[in-house]
Amino acid sequence: MFCTGCGKKISDNSKFCIYCGKTIRAFSEKEDIALKETPIPINKTKRGDKKILPIFLSAVVLVLISALLLIFKVPQRIKLAIQPSVPGTQASISPGQSESPTIPPFSSPSNQSFQPPSSKWGITANSNVNVRKEPSLRSTVVTKLNEGERVLIIEKKRNENTDEAVTTQPVDLISNEGYTISLDRQKALIIIEEGDPYYKVKITYEGREIIGAIPASAVKKLFGVVWYHVKTEKGIEGWICEQIKESAN
Repeated sequence: MFCTGCGKKISDNSKFCIYCGKTIRAFSEKEDIALKETPIPINKTKRGDKKILPIFLSAVVLVLISALLLIFKVPQRIKLAIQPSVPGTQASISPGQSESPTIPPFSSPSNQSFQPPSSKWGITANSNVNVRKEPSLRSTVVTKLNEGERVLIIEKKRNENTDEAVTTQPVDLISNEGYTISLDRQKALIIIEEGDPYYKVKITYEGREIIGAIPASAVKKLFGVVWYHVKTEKGIEGWICEQIKESAN
């Protein structure tokens, strides 16, 4: 048989090994051969533990990195959230807030009460004032106003038409057909030809266009004068030539 301590062959009747001194139980040669041929079990659990250890360490490292990133980012987000907005500068954006600014809903002027700033009010300076669709004497009259009526002045524009004029006083126009038409002050004219002492002009009278002559002294050219874009208290918009007194009330 063989010693279980050192593996050397000893006598079958030996109580201890003469080589190493180990007290042993006697095995027959057949039992010894069977013992050597028996496979030694492998501890798979321990090998598996060796594979799990690197994975565990990697997970720990990732957790630490995430914690560090949060530590550095959180103060910046808090600072951004509490930063006051300054008029005229870009508004601060809190975490989770969209970068697109919030646009308030559009409110149509027609839905608002007619209460403009007092500095933009005007008062008609004459009676029978024409409010025209465009800033031109050729444009259609949309309404007429009496003297002293209030209007909202939206904008002002200089007249660029060199042939537009008005009468400065009541005057008679002699038509090409030979009859006379009495015109009031501030009657709109289109100058066709300038002369002395008469201008050849065109007027609109009772829905008809009439050409005739009028004294030059009774004509005022409107080139460079102010057209007022206005809105009446009834909500009608149009243009008035000159006949507005701007008011602070």
